[in-house]
Amino acid sequence: MIIQEKIKIIINSSNYKYYIQILENIRKGNEYEININQLHNGSHSPILVECDICHKQLMKPYRQYLESFNKKGIYCCSPICAQIKNKKLILKNMVVKMFFSI
Repeated sequence: MIIQEKIKIIINSSNYKYYIQILENIRKGNEYEININQLHNGSHSPILVECDICHKQLMKPYRQYLESFNKKGIYCCSPICAQIKNKKLILKNMVVKMFFSI
């Protein structure tokens, strides 16, 4: 899960087109504070996140966080946590299937 609510970004030529649609009166080279959910999906900006399995907090590029989170709606910080997540999801799916087969 994302811990941080806002982040400071600097407008440059590569992100200007995206942020001109979100922010008003922007100029290249200026710094702006935006909500994390306004970041571009491909952003390399580091954000503070917490693993949904082990609750470890770490800085992670926004795009890498989204890659992990968008797969199953759970963020995992490591392959070990990903294995735990997969086991939980498999178990949950098996319980649902068993419930509806009764």
